[in-house]
Amino acid sequence: MSGNAAHAVLLAGLLLPGLLACASKGIDVREYVLTSLAAPVSSSPGGRALAVAVGPVVVPPYLRRREIVTRVGDNELRASDTRRWARTSVKDSRAS
Repeated sequence: MSGNAAHAVLLAGLLLPGLLACASKGIDVREYVLTSLAAPVSSSPGGRALAVAVGPVVVPPYLRRREIVTRVGDNELRASDTRRWARTSVKDSRAS
């Protein structure tokens, strides 16, 4: 085998795995939303409906991002590469 042919085979052997990696399906990204549950039928005495309000909710700046952030230690948070919020703000959540 000549020197040029050997170089071509070596180059093809080095490039082929990289090209195959580029042709893969990619990362499976999932998106999540928070939704409210249907209100239960009231069974309180007197038939009066009960309601509980929660608010205001303050989201810290480090959580105001598209990626889902999880605590992995006492002082460590990790943003997911594959899990994201479909909506990025509390204001968006009130729209539905």
